[in-house]
Amino acid sequence: MTMPDWFTKRSAADAVGLATGLFLLGLLVGGLGAFAYEIRVLGVPAGVAVALLAQGAVLTAAGVWNAARSAAVLPMLGWVVSVVVFSAERPAGSVVIAPTHAGYAYLLGGVILFTGLCLLPYERIAGDSYR
Repeated sequence: MTMPDWFTKRSAADAVGLATGLFLLGLLVGGLGAFAYEIRVLGVPAGVAVALLAQGAVLTAAGVWNAARSAAVLPMLGWVVSVVVFSAERPAGSVVIAPTHAGYAYLLGGVILFTGLCLLPYERIAGDSYR
């Protein structure tokens, strides 16, 4: 298995720093989304849409910026870690991402949207501007 171009075209420290930064950015935006998904505007859970759009923008930007699907996967993995942590029950019995309609919409919508975004052909989308 070979390493992706966006990783090998940089020095080892830069590549590891970029990969770590993309993961942490996904973790941060995912954590913010875990607290914002319940926001309602006129009774509609608009926070779900805003949280998913923010994370989707991070995924897409990472993929286009690096012209690689693998770069888009790193923020998605950060989102998955934040979702697992915030949906786990605490010792007191509370959770951040509650088992409600909005919580399930955030989780299921995120999985579907981010899987689709990670499958986009970022190499062709970025075109020759990357090379």
